[in-house]
Amino acid sequence: MGQLIRTLDWSKNPLGPIESWPQSLRTTLSILLHSRFPMFLFWGPELICFYNDAYRPSLGNSGKHPTALGQPGELIWPEIWADIKPLIDRVMAGGEASWNEDQLLPIYRNGQIEDVYWTYSYSPVHDESGGVGGVFVTCTETTEKVITLKTIAESKDQLAFAIEAAELGTWDMDPETDRFTGNDRLKSWFGLAPEAEIDLPLALALIADKDRQRVRDAIQTALQPSSGGNYDVEYTIINPVDGRERRVKAKGKAFFDEAGKAYRFNGTLQDYTDEYRASAEQQKLLTLVENSVDLMSVLGLDGRNTYINKAGKQLLGIDDDQDVTRIPIADLHTPEQMDFVRTQVIPTVMTTGRWSGQFAARHLKTGEIIPLYNNCLRIDDPVTGQPLAIGAVMRDLRPEMAAQKALEESREQFRLLADLMPQFVWTALPSGILNYFNQSVYNFSGLSAEEVQRHSWLRLVHPDERQATVDAWMNSIKTGDGFVFQHRFRRHDGEYRWQLSRAVPIKNGEGGIQWWIGTSTDIDDQKKMADELERMVQQRTLELHSSNQELIKTNHELEQFAYIASHDLQEPLRKIQSFSELLHLNLTDREMSGQYLNKISTSAQRMGELIKSVLNYSRLSNTVERFVETDLNHILAGVESDFELLIEQKGAVIRRTELPVIEGIPMHLSQLFSNLVGNSLKFSGNEPVIEISSRLLSPVEAAQIQELRTDIPYVHIQVKDNGIGFEQEYAERVFTIFQRLNHTKSYSGTGIGLALCRKIVENHSGKIRAESELGKGATFHIYLPMKR
Repeated sequence: MGQLIRTLDWSKNPLGPIESWPQSLRTTLSILLHSRFPMFLFWGPELICFYNDAYRPSLGNSGKHPTALGQPGELIWPEIWADIKPLIDRVMAGGEASWNEDQLLPIYRNGQIEDVYWTYSYSPVHDESGGVGGVFVTCTETTEKVITLKTIAESKDQLAFAIEAAELGTWDMDPETDRFTGNDRLKSWFGLAPEAEIDLPLALALIADKDRQRVRDAIQTALQPSSGGNYDVEYTIINPVDGRERRVKAKGKAFFDEAGKAYRFNGTLQDYTDEYRASAEQQKLLTLVENSVDLMSVLGLDGRNTYINKAGKQLLGIDDDQDVTRIPIADLHTPEQMDFVRTQVIPTVMTTGRWSGQFAARHLKTGEIIPLYNNCLRIDDPVTGQPLAIGAVMRDLRPEMAAQKALEESREQFRLLADLMPQFVWTALPSGILNYFNQSVYNFSGLSAEEVQRHSWLRLVHPDERQATVDAWMNSIKTGDGFVFQHRFRRHDGEYRWQLSRAVPIKNGEGGIQWWIGTSTDIDDQKKMADELERMVQQRTLELHSSNQELIKTNHELEQFAYIASHDLQEPLRKIQSFSELLHLNLTDREMSGQYLNKISTSAQRMGELIKSVLNYSRLSNTVERFVETDLNHILAGVESDFELLIEQKGAVIRRTELPVIEGIPMHLSQLFSNLVGNSLKFSGNEPVIEISSRLLSPVEAAQIQELRTDIPYVHIQVKDNGIGFEQEYAERVFTIFQRLNHTKSYSGTGIGLALCRKIVENHSGKIRAESELGKGATFHIYLPMKR
């Protein structure tokens, strides 16, 4: 580089000829050029570039050398100028030297931009004036070092990833202290905290008892130089926190010094619990297969048996030590059966994955043809899905066929006996399908066996009981409980007769249902008799209840009557007695005697009216009159005729709408309207107005009125007046016998009229109620049934 500096034409350079350069620049260049450490110099305001031979390789081939020499830094380093210019400015401004390690500064070299890493220092170079004349750069390229470190880091990452991906536990033990470290996974397996260092005795204590000594021996062997330091053992860890057992494979290596002493022992743990348990389960399955009573085999894709279990060998006459792979499968079948296997069974299994059906094999020694039920399944590779072999499970049908034959013989005997019975006898499969009826069913229904099977036995059952019959029968099939049900069957003449059907399951020794047997017995006569008896009992019960209620009501009325009669009936008697005594004392006084006799006559007349009213009231409870169609318009016309004189005297007006025809007792209905109209005329001033109207009551309205039935039509009759009325609180009291709200001197009467009205309405299965307001008249609501 010294020769290159000397030969370069500096006359056109901002620095000028070499002879004019300051001593500080010459001295710095001397140091730079004679150093074998890579150095670079920026000088002057233009930051002219100088570098030595040691720095030159960093510029690469066909790069910035030699054009960089003597050129301004900004021109030579455009790609990194934004990064290094601030450092240069800080030093040129009198700042301290800087140090940067392994910094990425991409530069142009070897014909391209390359990522180059540097460790460098920027230092000030003072000129003759004492100021900073340039920046001295000592540097070394660390690209290879950085790449190497990255490679190592990546290798570590890859190793860590491999360990993580393989879900391995890692450990590193110091044989001197018997303590070791482990990754978090290993510590979690041992139930230890992540930061804990592990003592070997503690780790050994967490190994299952059956494995602990074997692991201890394996560790001691690995720590002997003669073993080569190899460690390979399997054992079970029992986590002390959750008690979980984990099966692991441990692999490790011990390292020895020159004296043969182990100074490091590390390795990995692999959790293979699932594989271990699967292997155990596989062994259990193999034991199960070997001890199965059914033939189990595996047929290779080359057409050779690769496995037959113990039961299969015994069934086919193969010796236990005989190699099944050497027995051609054709030896185990007839030619016809072998053709069926080749053309039907194997193609179906390979295409659809399975085949099942009745099958036959030939005994290898005796040649006996053995009937079998065969279930074949294609065995596929779980990874590739490609077929590996064909598995088969075959059941010897000979015991079943013998049992079936015996069962059929028994059933035939049963059918012969059942056909002689007058009851219906039937049987069903475990699924509930009826498969036999005795002759009595066909005689009763008039149907043939084909008709019953074609149209189903349910056509015999009355439509109202079909669904309930099916539900009860299917419940028995589901639960295994006995079937008991009453329903009607259609006889050949169209009459439905009640039957009591019962069925019980016939079970095998294991409790499984083999079939059902049932009977149906005609109970029509008994049921009709029982139903009639039940109807009579219910009717009599209702009659007794009604009589009892009537008796309670009558007793109540008698109590009420006795209480009131003791006052109302005795009152005229007391007056007669009192006036008789006064008459006896004043016989000589003709005027006084006449007055007393008049009062005695009036009292006697009132008592007679009371007795007559009581008799009329009592007769209502023992009426023998028949209910007939009664036109209420005619009844009311008669009542108006009876009160014609009083109506005329009072100037009364009666307004009424058309009334209906109902079933009733005409005389009683006449009494009802006579009392109501009479009261309206009596308890009124001048020109009374009486309004009588009616309308049909809807079922919804009837349902809202207590004591009315909803299955018969009612008429609602209103009798409204503009009389003196009464307070509403007395609306119920007015219907009590002998109850009067007014003094007898103001309004005559016995106080029994409205009580008679209620009695008449109740005898007609109706209801009466009153609405009133004092001084504003009263309205009586009567609800009577149109028909009984």
